[in-house]
Amino acid sequence: MMDKYYHHAGLKLHYLDWGGGGEAILFLHGTTGNAHHWDFCARRLQENFRVLALDFRGHGDSDKPASGYRKEDYLADVTALIRELELKRVSLVGYSLGALVSLACAAQNPDLVRAVLVDPSIGTPPGIIAHYQRMAAAAPPSFSDREDIHTYFYKKYGRDVDLTLLEEYIKWGFLPDTPMPGQWSWKHSRQAAVETFATRVEDNHLYLPHISCPTLFIRAQNSQMFSPAAWNNLQEMGKGNFLFAEVPDADHGLILQRPDVVADLICNFLLDVHAPSRHRQ
Repeated sequence: MMDKYYHHAGLKLHYLDWGGGGEAILFLHGTTGNAHHWDFCARRLQENFRVLALDFRGHGDSDKPASGYRKEDYLADVTALIRELELKRVSLVGYSLGALVSLACAAQNPDLVRAVLVDPSIGTPPGIIAHYQRMAAAAPPSFSDREDIHTYFYKKYGRDVDLTLLEEYIKWGFLPDTPMPGQWSWKHSRQAAVETFATRVEDNHLYLPHISCPTLFIRAQNSQMFSPAAWNNLQEMGKGNFLFAEVPDADHGLILQRPDVVADLICNFLLDVHAPSRHRQ
């Protein structure tokens, strides 16, 4: 795994390149996340694919501008990276915000991508979006120790989270001894989190008819972001390129709650979809 950078729209943006041969997979994290949130999947796929993971602007080791956190801004950054690396065929795997960006990219570039959309906000009630916006604005700017960080995530996602993965979240998502020795602060920009929710427009369903690439939708059984009505409507569309999987006993924090289940679904889908082209090489 190597840390790499590219420039777009005056920003220096960071991504991870796990190497590997064959077609590329580009992982896109959710709001407040970072590229390392996908390490648990990347490790399983690097033998078969070129695995990449992007730090969105305002997150991880990418530049953090004062504004510019609309879905269209993130999408432009992803498109620029695909062009920078001259990727002819690439699968996009996105969670939450990353799923929305993947959805838009797949609709606009049907011959370019395959997609895995993990708990995207489709059919999300306005009150839920407002709730997440308030949570982003009210999140503590720093924590006194690691136990305080654990408590924050337990309150948000429940105690049934994968502790190994939670420790990786802390390792890559927080800055130790910041702003004072012994404290921990978020690595992402607070403005990025607040503005991402504040500028979100519930138009994601408009992309769905235009997606022709193989697409796997993964929904958490108790998700408030991916509404049950939207989930049912998607399946009733009868699009042959759409596949569906629901993760039991999980909410929007499904990656922390059920990482093995999520990884199995993603990896099995990508290996199956890519098998014919690998056979031709």
